[in-house]
Amino acid sequence: MTDDRTTQAPLSDELAQLRQRVAELEASQAEYQHIAAALRDSQERYRDLFENANDLIQSVSPDGHYLYVNRTWHETLGYSASELGAMTIFDIIAPECQAACRLTFQRVMAGEKPDRVGTTLLAKDGRRILLEGSVNCQVVNGHPVATRGIFRNITARKRAEARLARLNECFLGFGPDPLGNINQITMTCGELLQADVALYNRLDGGLLCAWGQWRTPDDFQAVDRPEGHICFDVINRGTDDVVLIRDLLHSSYAQTDPNVSHY
Repeated sequence: MTDDRTTQAPLSDELAQLRQRVAELEASQAEYQHIAAALRDSQERYRDLFENANDLIQSVSPDGHYLYVNRTWHETLGYSASELGAMTIFDIIAPECQAACRLTFQRVMAGEKPDRVGTTLLAKDGRRILLEGSVNCQVVNGHPVATRGIFRNITARKRAEARLARLNECFLGFGPDPLGNINQITMTCGELLQADVALYNRLDGGLLCAWGQWRTPDDFQAVDRPEGHICFDVINRGTDDVVLIRDLLHSSYAQTDPNVSHY
């Protein structure tokens, strides 16, 4: 004769265990969903940081081909994603930097971590972009699979440093001759501003005199009557404001200033 109570007890225990297992699975599922959501959120934040960073970020395969670059990289250098597909990093490195960059690339792929890396890249429009940054190697299962680099565009900074150095050189080169010093300043300003011609003019005895000149034509008249000259009108303004004259060859000065055609 069977006791129903002894039969029901194991069934109750089994059901209780089953309910506990289901509860554990539901908790695990909720935890998994929470972890997955957190991971997606983390990936999105990383993607935003990567794409919107002010620095140039790139990843390069062991054979030198680009794996990915960020928005700043594209905007700075001008190459599209499709163009990068057929390029390696060495296709846009300036010739004078090729040897050093190849050596650095080999060192990074070998697991070394060089200090700050500097190089010059050639933008699509021909501009030379000076970069400074750091590079490391991504390793999977003991094998290098890519390099990752973060670079800052220092072109403007280096240009400013070069200009300051040139100005310092100019001032340190001053001698006892005032006219020689004026010519030195005029030449330096013309060079740094990439001008076609540079002049330092003064009124002297009712005449307009070019006391400083740089890259003037062979037949340039250093002393002339002042009326009708651009420089005379600028002097008469009596301010430090910049004077900009557009379409010079079709301005009134083309008829009154004999040097306009040479400029």
